[in-house]
Amino acid sequence: YGPDESKILKTITEENEGDIFSVYFARDGAGPIEFKDSFRLMRDDAFERNAMVRSLNLPRASLKKFHIETTVGGYGSFYSDPRIVEAEMNTVGLIGFNALTHLSNPYREVAAREGIFKTHHVHRESTLQSLPKVSPDELAEAKTYPFNARAMEVYPSYRKFMERGTGVVSLRWDDMKRNFSHAVGQWMTNMKNSDPGQISITTSVDVGDEIGGVPFAGTEHNEQYREYLKGQGIKPRDVGKAKWEDVYPVTWGGSNNPLPKMRPRDRSDVAACAQYYWSLKFWSWCNAKMHRVVSLELEKRLPDVTTRVNFGQPWYNAATDMRGTDCWEFARQRGVTAICNEDWVCTYTGGRFTGLQLNSYISDLDRSVAAVENLALQAYVMAEKEGHIQRKLASVIGKGVKEINLFSYGPGYGSFDNWAHSFSMVKGVAKFIRHLDKAEDVLYPGQPRNPEVAIIWSGSNEIWREKEPTSFDSHKGDTLYNGHYIHFGLLHDHIPIDFIDEFEIEKGGLSKYKVVYLSARNLRRKSQAALADWVNDGGFLWSDALSGVEDEYGQDCDILLPVIGIRDCRTEESALLDYRPEYGLPRQEQLDTITIKDTGEKVAAIGTTVKFALRDPKSTEVLATFEDGSPAVIEREVG
Repeated sequence: YGPDESKILKTITEENEGDIFSVYFARDGAGPIEFKDSFRLMRDDAFERNAMVRSLNLPRASLKKFHIETTVGGYGSFYSDPRIVEAEMNTVGLIGFNALTHLSNPYREVAAREGIFKTHHVHRESTLQSLPKVSPDELAEAKTYPFNARAMEVYPSYRKFMERGTGVVSLRWDDMKRNFSHAVGQWMTNMKNSDPGQISITTSVDVGDEIGGVPFAGTEHNEQYREYLKGQGIKPRDVGKAKWEDVYPVTWGGSNNPLPKMRPRDRSDVAACAQYYWSLKFWSWCNAKMHRVVSLELEKRLPDVTTRVNFGQPWYNAATDMRGTDCWEFARQRGVTAICNEDWVCTYTGGRFTGLQLNSYISDLDRSVAAVENLALQAYVMAEKEGHIQRKLASVIGKGVKEINLFSYGPGYGSFDNWAHSFSMVKGVAKFIRHLDKAEDVLYPGQPRNPEVAIIWSGSNEIWREKEPTSFDSHKGDTLYNGHYIHFGLLHDHIPIDFIDEFEIEKGGLSKYKVVYLSARNLRRKSQAALADWVNDGGFLWSDALSGVEDEYGQDCDILLPVIGIRDCRTEESALLDYRPEYGLPRQEQLDTITIKDTGEKVAAIGTTVKFALRDPKSTEVLATFEDGSPAVIEREVG
């Protein structure tokens, strides 16, 4: 079995102008023929992909206004041959891109010849490497606070994190500003030294990806929590203490694993529930302010450049207080100046978490968040097959997005998430960009119609929505998915949709709308009162039977139920707490049958059914009934 000449499968000869020799070889598990055929030069792969795009015989695209970006990697790690650089830039130029991530030489000058003249860069040095840390004494004290001590007791990983302590951050804002100023300044110097030409073509700086909140502790953390509570009208007794000196925040972060078990199980302990709620709101407030410090330092040096984070999808609890990254709080503080999200709702990877149309849901949510402070709107669109990728791109552009990142071209050896070898994706993107090119003068200045319909986004519901969660990434919230399906239904009828959160409601934001939809068991009391007033003044509310039954502290609430017109609610819940359209709904068992009165149409009742009594039968019209004749859908006028 020793080596000899007869066992040589292929001889490869390579001459290039670089100093790296790279070869493709067979994947793990390849059969004999594939094993033999897989061996080839990386340059051959680049040329093959270039030929694949050329075979489409499409005219050159020349987008001037829309920003359509992707990522090409590999130089310096897998190759240095300028012929590969030219082939890769020609390939993405032929597809139609006019922007590339991290675009600097040797790519930049070659890319310019292909019509690619914009880029965004990544700055993580501030939020990952330059944060002021708490002192050992402060950390030791923080471990004794009741909530933190309990988390250390129930979660060994959190205990290890706190014992190690290296990632726990101080809220010394002056130190943070000084550190970030130095980090941003050094980053700019490195950019200038690497390739000064990349600075003038930078349109955006990415300061975080799928971010989770930074864990805070220390003297300043304690003091600022108390000031934050005072600003919200909270007294020490509201969180179970006699005086402010005894009020301490929770050191969330390090991992959000402790969160499920940190939720107060005894809902009668209102003070504990209030502490849980406000400490999470404060966590988002701190992280938003921290990112504002970073953004200001970047704006000083790059005044025309936006800053952004990729929040991650909210059905993973990203962009919410459960990760200390409430996107609405980030917008209100201008923690970033562009709102952006990725849409991992794809079939390209062999399956999808949920429906493709959720990329439209994300765009509507992001657009609504951005509108709070007139921020820019961007989108990450993930790989798909030819037809689907065109639908997704059309969807986000229809929602007003002007900057799109098609993450990530690749190639495969340069990026784990890549689509460079998918001819279907390549065709879909190339064809769509040609359509966009023809209509750019009309579409670019266009904006969605101002919606008269809004879906209420409840941060309180995100905090309390799962009754006995094992993980807040478990996707078991019925109200979460109700919101998705409401959006789907409105979308299918081509109705423009906004989202509005609780704090915007309390500032009078409902006045812009004729109709709002609510599917959230938990809603702030002030929000419920504002919503009730809006309905009494003539607004139209669509609600499910369990909306607003609890407040932000997880306490029973009877503000909205009289408006809706029901009482004595009794629920029956499915044993399967999975409502995802691709995986959960097909497996749900029917709990009851709903009959529409005027048409006789019958609809399966799944998930959670609510039986209720009418508060005022004379003023209420029953539109549909359950099998036992009890009301299932009602309509009533108030005000």
